[in-house]
Amino acid sequence: MRIVKLLFVLLFCSGCGFKPFYHAKTRHGMLFDVAYQKIEDNAKNPRATFFLNNEIEKILDTKDKPKYLLKVKYDVDIDDYLIQDNSFASRKKIQVIMHYEVTDIQGGNVIATGQLMDFDSFAITESPYADYVSEDDLKTRILISLTQELRLQLIWKLAGIPLVK
Repeated sequence: MRIVKLLFVLLFCSGCGFKPFYHAKTRHGMLFDVAYQKIEDNAKNPRATFFLNNEIEKILDTKDKPKYLLKVKYDVDIDDYLIQDNSFASRKKIQVIMHYEVTDIQGGNVIATGQLMDFDSFAITESPYADYVSEDDLKTRILISLTQELRLQLIWKLAGIPLVK
């Protein structure tokens, strides 16, 4: 009886063809045909732009002759948050809006467009350098998070799966 169970488990495990189409390390994913047009140096956010370009290149698995071209732009908005009675702010809120567009390289037709938004905040301290480092790190983390969401959106849109609003 044990041999039959073992044989059944081995057959079941070897016959499973489940391969998620959004898996990051697949060479046959939906993002195989997408090339990325890098964002030029952004004078306001050079470090964040560098990390964004690297993250997008990681998620795309471009071949020699891609079919689609991805263009990305982003805006960063920084506001005071939690303003106290004495009109001093104790936190800053950073909101990042990312716009993307996928076009067909051959015809130039727009295949997919979209906008992603995320925000977070950090505590303001008495040290300007600590605030600068916190702000820069938070921008980078938000952009990395938006890049993962961009990856899922591109897979859904290129696969033809309708998004639920």
